[in-house]
Amino acid sequence: MRSDFQPAIRALVTVYIHLRDYASLADLAISKAHFEVPDKEARLEVAKILLSKSEPSLALIFLESLPDDFSRKEYYLGRAYLELGRLEDAFAALKSACEREANFADAWFRLGLAQERLGEIEPAKQSFSQAARLLPNHLDALLHLNLLLKTDFRDSSSVIGYSNDE
Repeated sequence: MRSDFQPAIRALVTVYIHLRDYASLADLAISKAHFEVPDKEARLEVAKILLSKSEPSLALIFLESLPDDFSRKEYYLGRAYLELGRLEDAFAALKSACEREANFADAWFRLGLAQERLGEIEPAKQSFSQAARLLPNHLDALLHLNLLLKTDFRDSSSVIGYSNDE
């Protein structure tokens, strides 16, 4: 965007923050407009919307500018890193999110995804199990846990000579 639009963009940002219209701020970010969001809560909300719109690179810009102790920053950073395929970064951020908030089922689920993609199957199973314990109807965690357990069963049944093929 041209720099002569910056005053208008700043005015729009101020109005959107005042109205709590974070979706419009996210759309503005997607349109490649350059602007700052001084309000930390607004930055987090914009990042969450950008993640839901499959824009993890843009979400990172908003997330990385938040203070380190900001609530759930690590969780949303982990989600963005996971979408970008930055698995080690995702693992570190999600592990920190789980340590900070041990009862956060979706953080455990996403940690399991990072572990699974890193080939850490046993820890992934534990993370998916923890997510399911915390939120028994967490279908994604149950599905991933089931898939990993079925893989274990297939692998072990071939070792003992049993086949579950008909």
